Amino acid sequence: MKTYLLLWNPKKWNWTTLEQDIKQVDLTGRCSQRWSCGNTKSIQVGDRIFLLKVGAEPKGIIASGFATSIPFQEQHWHNEDKEALYINVDFEVILNPDQE
Repeated sequence: MKTYLLLWNPKKWNWTTLEQDIKQVDLTGRCSQRWSCGNTKSIQVGDRIFLLKVGAEPKGIIASGFATSIPFQEQHWHNEDKEALYINVDFEVILNPDQE
């Protein structure tokens, strides 16, 4: 099992369901998400995933979980004319960076 660090920059993408996703983890033990993995194609099912908040204070690791898919291409999250690589991930911990 390998470990990967993915990024979240709230200046580029607003995580509107953050509070709801935190509650889901609290209730069920996990929250399934699709997350961009940049150009990384080597992620395998079961690999450890950490999510690093960048771009705005407070910065730091705010989530952890496991990959539930290998990378796949879909429409880019910010540009409909492009494609991006994503993985499915089950986050087992999500912290609200403004509160924790």
